[in-house]
Amino acid sequence: MTTACQRTSKPLWPPCAAGSTGVLVSPGLAALVAEPAVWHPAAVRLGVVLILLSFVLAAPAAAHTHGAFWPTVKAMGAVDGARVPIGTKVVRVDVDTTLCSGEGPAIRRRGVRAWKHFRCTYTTFTSSGPGRDVEFRVHALDARRIAITNARWIQG
Repeated sequence: MTTACQRTSKPLWPPCAAGSTGVLVSPGLAALVAEPAVWHPAAVRLGVVLILLSFVLAAPAAAHTHGAFWPTVKAMGAVDGARVPIGTKVVRVDVDTTLCSGEGPAIRRRGVRAWKHFRCTYTTFTSSGPGRDVEFRVHALDARRIAITNARWIQG
């Protein structure tokens, strides 16, 4: 295999000879070592790096930034009778067979703990007895409104 000395403006390794600005390459690799035809100005390269860093270091979006803290009793009262879509089916929640628990940081108001988010499980009933369970999240949006998300059937 023969090698040729390819001239470059930047010193690479291994050099052709002492004091040379070339690099020893085989003829097949000569095209790969060729210098790029276009270099963007430093300001453009810096701008691209800063834009990419802003995407990488950006904080993830929150579910909602505001919201009220509700005690568990109030959240359970709000989901009573709520219609929860699960796939192609809509289930009406009955508070008598629902269990909710607070999720995330809580506050204490007049001796009662309150949360912004709740994880709830509702047991459905059929004519033959208990049916499948539904799990969903409740978000307290303000003092009167809630949002129900992530509804799914529990496997088991």
